[in-house]
Amino acid sequence: MCTGSDVPHLPYRHGHYPRAGAEVERVAAAPKCYGIVLRNHGAITVGASVKEAYFRTLAMEEQAAIQHAALQVARLPSCRGGVRQA
Repeated sequence: MCTGSDVPHLPYRHGHYPRAGAEVERVAAAPKCYGIVLRNHGAITVGASVKEAYFRTLAMEEQAAIQHAALQVARLPSCRGGVRQA
């Protein structure tokens, strides 16, 4: 699974931020880094091969879809017709 510290999130940086590449390289060099989410830009995955990086991309996409769906049901209907917090 690619979650938690295995897939760090980097804050948004403008395209002209001079140290963005070095920051991504530093984070990606961590031993258990499977990918990086660049906020407002997208995701980067890494692996020992292109195939491994591709499958990590698929895993990240699937896990993001699951998390998004779970957040959509965070407010559950109650038996009395109102809404209760999960």
